[in-house]
Amino acid sequence: MRGLKRWWLWCVAVLLVCLFVWLRFYNINKSFFFQNDAGRDMLVLWDWEKLGKIPILGPQTSVFPINQSSWYFYLLYPGFLLLNAQPISANYTLAGFYIASFVAGLYWFRREKRMQILLLLSFFLISVHPQFITQNRTVLNPSFVGMFLVISITSFVMWLQESKLRFLIVYAFAMSLAVSFNYSAAPVLLATIIYLVFTKRKHLLNAVGINIISLSLVNLTTIAFEIKHNFLISRSLFERGIRIQSTENISLNSRFSNIVNYGFSLGSNELNLLAFLLISIVVVLVLYSKKASLLSKQLGILWLLAMVLSIILPTQIFPHYIFGTMTLVFLFVSSLPPKISLPLIGTMALIYLNPTQISSYFMPSPRTVGQMESCFEKVCRDYKEPMYMTVQANFHPYHYGPEHRFIMKKKGCDVRNIEDPGQNASIMAVVMDGSEFEAGKTSYSELITFGKAFEIKRYNCQKNFGVTILKR
Repeated sequence: MRGLKRWWLWCVAVLLVCLFVWLRFYNINKSFFFQNDAGRDMLVLWDWEKLGKIPILGPQTSVFPINQSSWYFYLLYPGFLLLNAQPISANYTLAGFYIASFVAGLYWFRREKRMQILLLLSFFLISVHPQFITQNRTVLNPSFVGMFLVISITSFVMWLQESKLRFLIVYAFAMSLAVSFNYSAAPVLLATIIYLVFTKRKHLLNAVGINIISLSLVNLTTIAFEIKHNFLISRSLFERGIRIQSTENISLNSRFSNIVNYGFSLGSNELNLLAFLLISIVVVLVLYSKKASLLSKQLGILWLLAMVLSIILPTQIFPHYIFGTMTLVFLFVSSLPPKISLPLIGTMALIYLNPTQISSYFMPSPRTVGQMESCFEKVCRDYKEPMYMTVQANFHPYHYGPEHRFIMKKKGCDVRNIEDPGQNASIMAVVMDGSEFEAGKTSYSELITFGKAFEIKRYNCQKNFGVTILKR
């Protein structure tokens, strides 16, 4: 009960939750840019609800030809149903998960004041960090990774200190979910195993065994798919390997630069490098200090190991690949004595919460979900026959347009896939998403497949968004 009586702690927690929600949902209806991967997720969930097609694979990764865990979609589905298939449902699911995990963690560690403080400060940094906010507001790939790693790493250090089975199980299961949702978290998993090799070898077999069991359970549907389809994903991985990337993007210098710049996000490359060097120096000082806490030393070592592993892996670093290393930075800084941690956290917060940075989150998107729905409602009211759909956009080179297909289906259009030879239609809707389209002059794969066609109607829904109907 003593942990629950720290009324000041729960007051601070409420304030942090309010800050977290404000930074992620203020003006969200006008600033939410629904596109690409977010549409892909909604299409999968729509087919699950309407056709009963339960996903057994998660989304495919951008670097390796392998899929994430299907638990990714299972976490998104309840919110999708509760919010009546709203595209923004993933935002609420993600925010709800972070908040619920934060509150549950405070209660879980109610007898551990230092761990509660660690959670408070870490959650504050997660709340204000630009990459966490951007990924939460746009949700191209809903990133559950940060909070799963907070749960995993805090349980890991508690297990090292108390050797209680419940901490080991929570560490392994949360780590398995983090890695299976985003393989960029793998260096953190490897860092914990390497740490055990050199410091707690007697615990190594237990940790490896529980991790293997957890990874197997989290990826059970993927394993079943592999067995049923003669290890299709594994064969594809070995045959195709890592997707072709430019040498410049995967160079050691590029990976280090991206991890540091995306990770610290302090506004300039110089400040980001300075922050990295400062954290590195503090970690070294902590490791050599006799007065430093064991918790800080453990977290510092884990960050160094994960950082090295992330840099040496020959893959391009995207913004959402930094959550593993930065979560460890947040936990390490939060574990330091207040006279060190508070100035560091305060400096980062002042930079992250500057008015220019904050206002950038709330900028209106090129087109809103409401505008898309209004436009497609007209199209679907006029055309009940089967139709193909493609998109011509000015902000990406892709023509599949999953976000448009989803909303068109939701509004009653009978959308067929031109990529599937078994699905037929005689008309095609070409969505002009910030771009122009002229029948007979614009050409790409889907239009070539559709064949010679002429324009029968055009919907100029707004200045930068419209639909052209073609008939062959």
